[in-house]
Amino acid sequence: MTDIDPAEQPEHGADQPEHQPFSRVRVSFAYRLLRGTKPEVDEVDRLIEKCTTVDQLRRQLVTDAGARLHGLFQESIQLRFLKAPAPQVEVDVPGPVLERLLGRVESVWRGFGENDPFWSVLTRFKPAGAAVDRAAFYATGRKRVEFLAAALARNGVDIASLPVCFELGAGVGRLTAWLAERFERVIAADISSAHLDVAAKELSARGKTNVAFLRVATMAELEGAPPFDVFFSIISLQHSPPPVIKRVLEILLAKLNPGGVAYFQLPTLIPEQRFAADTYMPPTSPREQMETFAVPQKVLFQLFDALGLKVLEVREDNQCGPHKLSNCFLLQKPR
Repeated sequence: MTDIDPAEQPEHGADQPEHQPFSRVRVSFAYRLLRGTKPEVDEVDRLIEKCTTVDQLRRQLVTDAGARLHGLFQESIQLRFLKAPAPQVEVDVPGPVLERLLGRVESVWRGFGENDPFWSVLTRFKPAGAAVDRAAFYATGRKRVEFLAAALARNGVDIASLPVCFELGAGVGRLTAWLAERFERVIAADISSAHLDVAAKELSARGKTNVAFLRVATMAELEGAPPFDVFFSIISLQHSPPPVIKRVLEILLAKLNPGGVAYFQLPTLIPEQRFAADTYMPPTSPREQMETFAVPQKVLFQLFDALGLKVLEVREDNQCGPHKLSNCFLLQKPR
């Protein structure tokens, strides 16, 4: 309990109607009771001027306290990223090592697709063996496609001029269903054929005939993908080791048609993460196998420059929680 100065106790018998202004003593007492500190004079004046009822005063004090705590939390999170050392992340490895890493990713996600396809896409949904609210699940994909459309509009890119969209990490079609409404043709690609089987059934049930499904489990299969106008990927790239992420982006971004755009999300900083292919030990627990990796922004910007891509936007998002810095990129290939 906070010690309250007797002189600051509310006046006995001063049961003022709620519509009447407060005295300084009552406002100061309420402030100290809820905030634990004595208010400055100008803070008391601000509250008296702003609040004329008990309910207003209560709400204002709680709101102020919440905002202060939120601000402190955000500051501590930002300092975590601003003070982080240079990332110790290996992104270039020999071809055989790359294929080995990619092979492990395929094995993990094939297992998820066979056992927990919906949970593996959005972990708040129940495993496939239990009842899944499919309507609610697929409805969650709509806003992400709306974010894409809004980003294009902000940057003066006409979505109607981009007929073919390549979606990497289509999974069970959560986003694909909405992309199919925006683009003439969608290539839904995923490393897991089990996930794609679920997606194909869902899209067929929705009457979508403009979607082609493509399994990409090797670098050769990625290199064989056709060119496209839009590259789209959300919460997919992050589950592959950094060398795989870099090479996948290198291959697919090079396939953009002139004037085409890339819109994708990727963690760019996990301060405590270290990655070296020769010492990497993947987890053995099935649920822990859904790892999250980051690729440093410096590496990505170097890649964009090498491919001649123009960066239109880089936005921080919260796809990986507060302790991992995740960015959403919008790039364009010059005509």
